[in-house]
Amino acid sequence: MAPDTVGIFRKNGVKSRILEVRMLCDRDAEADVFVDENRLDPGQVHDVADTLKQYLRELPEPLMTTRLSETFANIFIHVPENERSVE
Repeated sequence: MAPDTVGIFRKNGVKSRILEVRMLCDRDAEADVFVDENRLDPGQVHDVADTLKQYLRELPEPLMTTRLSETFANIFIHVPENERSVE
């Protein structure tokens, strides 16, 4: 379902279900929210995507730190121009 969902990160989830997913994750970080007693409807992919977006926004440091950004930029310089592709 999720891989075929258009706009998974553009459309907003439902606030109450986002809170539910977040509580499940806070209670057990390794819980699979789509199985057993935690079962969410696979159609609720926007809720899960919104939860992920919230988590990433609230990190104390970005995933792509300044140091990592500089490293990737330096690597990119060494890639021949005809092989560079930003999609």
